[in-house]
Amino acid sequence: NDGVRVCLRPDLTIPTCLYYLDHGYTGEKKLFSYFGKVFQFHGEDSNEAFEYSQAGIESIGDEDKINSDVEVFCKISDALQEEGLKNYNTYFGDVSLFREFIKVLDIADLWKEKLLEKFWNDNEFKDLLATISKKKKLSDDFSRKIYSLDKESAEDLVRGTINAVDESSYAGRSVEEITDRLRQKGEEFSIDPLSSDSEKLIRDFLSISDQPIKALDKLKKLCKSLDISLLEKIEETVVRFEKIQNLGVNLNKAIFSPEKGRDVEYYTGFLFDFVGKSNSENLYIGGGGRYDGLIKSLGSKLSIPAVGAALNMKRVERFSNMESLR
Repeated sequence: NDGVRVCLRPDLTIPTCLYYLDHGYTGEKKLFSYFGKVFQFHGEDSNEAFEYSQAGIESIGDEDKINSDVEVFCKISDALQEEGLKNYNTYFGDVSLFREFIKVLDIADLWKEKLLEKFWNDNEFKDLLATISKKKKLSDDFSRKIYSLDKESAEDLVRGTINAVDESSYAGRSVEEITDRLRQKGEEFSIDPLSSDSEKLIRDFLSISDQPIKALDKLKKLCKSLDISLLEKIEETVVRFEKIQNLGVNLNKAIFSPEKGRDVEYYTGFLFDFVGKSNSENLYIGGGGRYDGLIKSLGSKLSIPAVGAALNMKRVERFSNMESLR
């Protein structure tokens, strides 16, 4: 960025996962804790240092996902209490709810695929939802022709059209990539758009935001006519919060939203953030969540369950000092 060098180590989760793999673990249950320096770029207008100390825990290999979620959250929450922090808000989410929600909707598979793909980018998701809710007029006869052919015939037509003689790339893309894109474009025009009811249901689902149990009650009512698998997933989330409350955590200042977590793609389920306010500015103190797919993406042959959380110790100290002055 403008010649400034930055180190891409925004947290210690990935190093911990690599440590797990480097030591030959293949699914064994392990609970790690760490403390060390991390580096983040907060933007040109921020006066935050790039480097700060981070403390956290990672629970890897525990098949009891609800209990490990609860354990990690409560350990981090208790740590904030021990540091004297009281005036902060907790924001919860669970990205697996949206995946299950889309899975059971009565809409075309292509729309499901695209909505899940764009879920992580709010602007692109909104643009996509608006686009697939309108009937397209197919003026591209070539895309329609490509879509009507089998894959081999379609590739032959594309190859002949662009005068390619082999699988070498054309304008940075291969014949196969160009064909796949044209076939998808043709498919999009052949599929009915989302109904107004489906579009509204998706928007209503993501708009819910309230105290955890209240928010989940709203989700149950909204989705009561959908598949039982989604309702069971919502109930599983309720059980998680009941366990957290039974351990003495006060959730009166907590908010749950099914769209929470759309900015970190490796999250696969339950997640949370702790946010404090300083001079009318909301500042992230710490947080974490479940990332069941991350370790496999780092080289594991197995999909290993994992959940973790970390605190920005610079901000913990800052808010702790503020509390002591009150």
